[in-house]
Amino acid sequence: MATAAAGFRVLVVEDEATIRFALREYFAAQGWSVACAASVVEGLQELSQSPFHVAILDLRLGDDRDGGILLAERIAKSYPRTRTILLTAYGSKETWTAARAIGVDEVLDKPTPLWELKETACRLAAGVPGGSAPSSSHRILTGKERGHNGH
Repeated sequence: MATAAAGFRVLVVEDEATIRFALREYFAAQGWSVACAASVVEGLQELSQSPFHVAILDLRLGDDRDGGILLAERIAKSYPRTRTILLTAYGSKETWTAARAIGVDEVLDKPTPLWELKETACRLAAGVPGGSAPSSSHRILTGKERGHNGH
């Protein structure tokens, strides 16, 4: 899969400090420039300071059930060149449909292997569109269910 060049900028908006730390460290080790935020407000502050190729957003940010959706909608309207990935432990067809309707490029289930998140970010930044709408029998699979062993 394609790799992002030096200077690739990613924004991680995740309220769980350990997940935010892990994503920052992983992407920084890839040579990417990483900014992190713990809330919608912090995410918007980061976006206002400089452009990002990709924003990786948690669906539920603290007490805000749909914080990731709200932020993704703002990104789609105000920063249309920034691709968005929504991470959720609460994946459903309804979540996927709502996210895609407001411009989210990908919805991935937690936990998603880091290598898969990286490949998705690279693909989106390269302009390759996301997957098609799920069928009525579709459910978002975890990394283990997809048979990935995390490399």
